[in-house]
Amino acid sequence: MAVDFYDESILYDFTNHETRICDIDYYQKKPFRNNMGRLWGSSRFMSPEEFKLGADIDSRTNVYNMGAIIYGCHYIWIIRWRA
Repeated sequence: MAVDFYDESILYDFTNHETRICDIDYYQKKPFRNNMGRLWGSSRFMSPEEFKLGADIDSRTNVYNMGAIIYGCHYIWIIRWRA
């Protein structure tokens, strides 16, 4: 699973309408235990367990990250649209 998944890991090609996931520098077999306390990545999109020493990290963590990214992008779009 991707340990440092954040908004800049997603690229969208508007010409071909394709989404690419890239720039993920660190992978770990799932599940694994958080032995660092705060894991790598942008804190804006990190799940609570990525801050907690000893927490189990699994596929739900990546789902949380993706949801936070989508929410963040949608929020930015609404702010720009209203401006």
